[in-house]
Amino acid sequence: MIGKLRMKLIAASMLSLLAVLLCIEGVIGGINYKKIVEDADRVLEVLGENEGRFPQTDLFAEKKRKKPRWIMILFCLQSFHMSRDIFQFF
Repeated sequence: MIGKLRMKLIAASMLSLLAVLLCIEGVIGGINYKKIVEDADRVLEVLGENEGRFPQTDLFAEKKRKKPRWIMILFCLQSFHMSRDIFQFF
């Protein structure tokens, strides 16, 4: 009696967990599908506006080197060095 009840409880909990996981996966899959379709539509719109070619942009053009945002501190036994650029030491 108790063994049958335990098996039914385990089966019910496994089925409910499966249902929850399938719902979560379905929502995530739907959101991903919608995003992929929107991205493809945007790419096709850009290609349609530019006669089948991607426009030239300066996104990957090299930018001038700015001052580094970090500092390097070296501790030696005799002295203490602080520099803004690691290449000054090599």
